[in-house]
Amino acid sequence: MHLNIFLNRRLAESDMIKKYKMKKKYIFFALGLILLLFLSKIFYNFRTHLKTESIIAVIDSGIDLNALQPYLFQNRKETPNNQIDDDLNGYVDDVNGWNYFDNNSDVSDFSGHGTKVTQIIVENKNQIKILPIKIVKRNAGIRLNDITQAIEYAMSFNAKIINFSFGVQIDQDGQKKDAEQLENQINHLHEAIIKAKENGICLVSAQAFLIKNPYQLKSKLKTYPQNFEEVLVIGTDKSSDYDSLDHLNFVVKNAKSSSFAAAKVSGILADLISKDPNQTCQELIPFLQEKLADL
Repeated sequence: MHLNIFLNRRLAESDMIKKYKMKKKYIFFALGLILLLFLSKIFYNFRTHLKTESIIAVIDSGIDLNALQPYLFQNRKETPNNQIDDDLNGYVDDVNGWNYFDNNSDVSDFSGHGTKVTQIIVENKNQIKILPIKIVKRNAGIRLNDITQAIEYAMSFNAKIINFSFGVQIDQDGQKKDAEQLENQINHLHEAIIKAKENGICLVSAQAFLIKNPYQLKSKLKTYPQNFEEVLVIGTDKSSDYDSLDHLNFVVKNAKSSSFAAAKVSGILADLISKDPNQTCQELIPFLQEKLADL
């Protein structure tokens, strides 16, 4: 009798152990499934985040922060208005971008040019963010060093496209006094351009309009950054004056100006990049040609 009780107890304990182990397996399976779903959601959100955060740097006069707020880049490592360089990148409170003209974080636009350019770029798009980099004010000149620093700044935030809807015209014959300094600035700008292209960034520039003077001999007038072969130079069919350019890559039909033509191309490239963020600018050129032919 005692043997039966012992055996029954052992059987009961064995059943309990089996049930416990089975229950434990179900628990681990459930936890594993929950973890898998959680990681899948994180991965999906990460991919979606990458698409929506494709950054286009607009080097210009700034932008209207209110009108373009949904598209505005946010530097999440920086705390607004605390007068501290939180992310230690050398720029204090650069939450939305940087103003190289005034050396501060005010990227608001008082001339309207950068805003108009940006509105064309973001038209009918929701998968891009605009990084405004201000290098000019109304009726003020543009410094080559500011363009160089703006390109480097855009690269630090992994911009996919840099839009230059302007040009700096330099008379290299008329700058003999500061020729060496000017040459160094041009070389540094070119180095930044080359590095950006090597990183797969699309460099898009307006052709810029020029006024011919038939009564003077033409000097060695050059326009930057357009004269670097790494830059895609965009013109419009409304102008045929390309005298200061070494190359012209594309012409946009019916564009009001080359500034807006360049913005149109940057917008098309942004669409193409949103479909495959891993494509380099060079790989996108054939698709860009097809898009422009359909305009």
